[in-house]
Amino acid sequence: MTIEETNTLKNISAHTADHRGMSVLDFSDYKDFITAIGLPQGKYSYKNGNLKELSILLGYKSPSTITMILKGQRLPTVKFIDSICRVFKLTDCEREYFELLIEKDKLQSEGKNFSEVLEKLSDFNLNNNTYQLDLNKFKFVSKWYYVVIKQMVSHENFIEDYEWMSERLQGKLKPSLVKEAVERMLELGIFDRDEKSKLFVCDGAWRATKDTPSAAIRSYHQEVLELAQNSLENDKSDQRHNIGCTLSFNEERREEAKAFINDFVYEFNRRFYADSGESGS
Repeated sequence: MTIEETNTLKNISAHTADHRGMSVLDFSDYKDFITAIGLPQGKYSYKNGNLKELSILLGYKSPSTITMILKGQRLPTVKFIDSICRVFKLTDCEREYFELLIEKDKLQSEGKNFSEVLEKLSDFNLNNNTYQLDLNKFKFVSKWYYVVIKQMVSHENFIEDYEWMSERLQGKLKPSLVKEAVERMLELGIFDRDEKSKLFVCDGAWRATKDTPSAAIRSYHQEVLELAQNSLENDKSDQRHNIGCTLSFNEERREEAKAFINDFVYEFNRRFYADSGESGS
């Protein structure tokens, strides 16, 4: 590694200290991973850790190649993949996952079915097929019903009939809004259609970036809390489960407690999620 490369890596490392432990396995888009790990100040920052420095580090004279890759105008070459793996020390497992993300984009851009690639990707995920959802995407689908409709589409007994879907949502959403939600998720690449025009889900369970302030996330949780309150008042006890806990708490164990809760949620999802469950229930 040249002196210029070494200095560039030091500059990038200085701005990625908060991302230690970050893995490509936490991402559903390789472009988001490259930006997060290599451009912590953003794509067009004039500070250290910018496109020019990253291009030098990866062995390119000009940032144009990386810019085109990040914009989705060009797929990464083997040389580019080799450089990313070398500079950011990806394991063999992470490299394979990284290459599968690229293959998914390639097939999607060619209009081909990539469900087999999605199955392979899910095998790598450590959190039962959960994906870090880009906040710029989430703000367009932050209403509570987007998550529910996504679950409905993933079930094997799903019927693409907006009247039927509205009924499954207990009439809380008009058929016109159900249709609008489906079309929006198609536009965002959350849904796609196979050769028979049947809807399928392109990514796994959503997981927003940990502890990141977001008006969209706050709005989503407020709506979910309102639904929970409505259920408490209107649903029978055998149709809901409410439980509380009051305890003396050591503030120094806050992060440990949050991690424990997160692990429980992931394990609950792994154990009880069912593709063959009743759609909409």
